[in-house]
Amino acid sequence: MAMNGAFVSLKMDLNEVVTGCKMPNEYYVSALKTGGGPIGDHLFKCTEKSGCCERQFMKGESRPLDITIEHVSPNSARDTQPFCAA
Repeated sequence: MAMNGAFVSLKMDLNEVVTGCKMPNEYYVSALKTGGGPIGDHLFKCTEKSGCCERQFMKGESRPLDITIEHVSPNSARDTQPFCAA
């Protein structure tokens, strides 16, 4: 299956909305439709790992970035290599 691109969505956290305290971000990556928007299920889940002070006080490029990427769909990433006898 050829992809036109990736659709990245940010998971909203109710605690962050209610309290105003920034929580670690979670993103979901899906295949992109030709006209925009996601196709099918999520392929990957990306979770930010950072401390509370980093999220509250460090902005933009001064903030360190540590993201864990997990496969969500069993068919999300596939690599095939044909057999070649030497």
